[in-house]
Amino acid sequence: MTEVVGPYIPPKKQAEILPVSSKMVEEYWNWFVNRRAYLVQRHNPDEGGKYGYYAPKDKTTKEKLPLTIKDVRLHLAGLKTISLYAIEPEHSTCKWIAIDADYTKGLEDLERLRNELKEDGIEAVVEKSRRGGHLWIFGAEPLPASLCRLTIMRLRGSRSFRGRTGLRRMASGMPFVGRSEFIAKL
Repeated sequence: MTEVVGPYIPPKKQAEILPVSSKMVEEYWNWFVNRRAYLVQRHNPDEGGKYGYYAPKDKTTKEKLPLTIKDVRLHLAGLKTISLYAIEPEHSTCKWIAIDADYTKGLEDLERLRNELKEDGIEAVVEKSRRGGHLWIFGAEPLPASLCRLTIMRLRGSRSFRGRTGLRRMASGMPFVGRSEFIAKL
């Protein structure tokens, strides 16, 4: 009897956990965490192929779980994708504004926007993501959420993003609630 052998399929390589120090977690927490509420990206896509976000809940009580140091450590190691809220609710301030451009030419558009902002005296940081990029604007100190909202509304008319409906929808969708708070999804 002859054994039929299929093509060799190598095993999937497990992602290595990147070394994450306590100092890195502390720095990340100080820069980005404004409240303990957060969202986690799903591991499986929906019918449209998108990996949505959900608020993790306790399996017994069904109450939302607060963000922990372990969550941040896993995020920094690349093992968990989290989404944080930009507005600190007690004082209605923001330490940062983020623009998420998850499309083919997103990184190019963000670089153009960064250059426009620089001309106006606003420093921004652009980073590559799996499907595009992110643009970050950090305040030297927490800024009033109303000022950040005006900044986002101004960006919707930018030469770099004309016709990008995600930024327009996010910027004009007042009041900002949930994940859309100053995270412009393009």
